[in-house]
Amino acid sequence: MSPTENRPLRVFLMPVAYFMATRMADRYAVISWIMIYPVPVLLSAYLFGDVSTPASWFAVVLAMIAMYAVYELGYMDNDARTVKMEREPTERLSTQDKAVYEKWRKAIIALRTVFVAGVVVGISQLIPLNVAGEASYVIGLFIVALVFSFYNSSRGRTNLPQHFLLVICRFTLPGMVVVSTGLLQYWVVMLLAFPVINLLERGGEARYRIGLLQPVNRYRNQARVGYYLLCGLVAFVGWTAHLVRVEVVWMFAYFLAYRSAAPLAAFALRRR
Repeated sequence: MSPTENRPLRVFLMPVAYFMATRMADRYAVISWIMIYPVPVLLSAYLFGDVSTPASWFAVVLAMIAMYAVYELGYMDNDARTVKMEREPTERLSTQDKAVYEKWRKAIIALRTVFVAGVVVGISQLIPLNVAGEASYVIGLFIVALVFSFYNSSRGRTNLPQHFLLVICRFTLPGMVVVSTGLLQYWVVMLLAFPVINLLERGGEARYRIGLLQPVNRYRNQARVGYYLLCGLVAFVGWTAHLVRVEVVWMFAYFLAYRSAAPLAAFALRRR
């Protein structure tokens, strides 16, 4: 949908619906998001966590949905409020959309807060023994809400560490509800698997004027393949030396395979 098309209220209320309506330009974007978020988060849960029951898988899915329920509040604030302060804003909402959001903002926040609280309680019932992991997840939800308020109130290089922290929470914490052992290797692999390369690409955008990183953004497909190849080789060497778990190798192998195939798949999809 374009910014001139009005969205129904349910888009603001339903978790993930707002993200899909405002950030996903086409079906390739949706497929790409699935491959770089739900799939690797579920893969990390399988590799590092205890997902021996359907309840544990369901808990991870709920954790991802609740994370987006909070994350989207930051998106809405950005699209309705922050754009007013920008010289060249990216308009994702029509004037009517913004009016609807302003009218129902408190109700949207309240309903999403109730939903997230219900999910947290549900996860604690589905996975009753991983108290530390669930506590980390809940703390992460608060961090996302807090950091987004700062992120939306400023523009410049200070946004880079703020965005990095947001991506870390979004990418690493949902799996924590089932991960109770091997935490150090889980955190290292999850940080390197997406947040770090995402930070390098974002830092290479022209608006940040960091010349050293601009080639990473300009040649992002090649940079991604090279990055995951390097991480995979280091992880493989570490595994052969009995320093890291083989699961670390599999995680980087997944991203290397996807990033290698994605440009070709995107070309084929967009030609149809």
